[in-house]
Amino acid sequence: MSQPNNRQIHCINPECQRPYPQIWGCKFCSSCGAPLQLNNRYVPLQRLGSGGFAQIYTVWDSQTQTEKVLKVLVEASPKAQELF
Repeated sequence: MSQPNNRQIHCINPECQRPYPQIWGCKFCSSCGAPLQLNNRYVPLQRLGSGGFAQIYTVWDSQTQTEKVLKVLVEASPKAQELF
């Protein structure tokens, strides 16, 4: 898996006690055990913000070798899922 220059990985598990920094190349979070690569493609680099029912991250797309933005639903209520 290629990487952007000198970046570390951020675990996106909302229950993780130590989401950042994770070592590049690890497949699972050293704190909570959650997968660090999403859909075998996207690697979360940095949390940009949160609000309402979602968190926003910068991710590295290992297929296109570019940075992108990912919005993650963190609220499990049916209404939040409907709006998302």
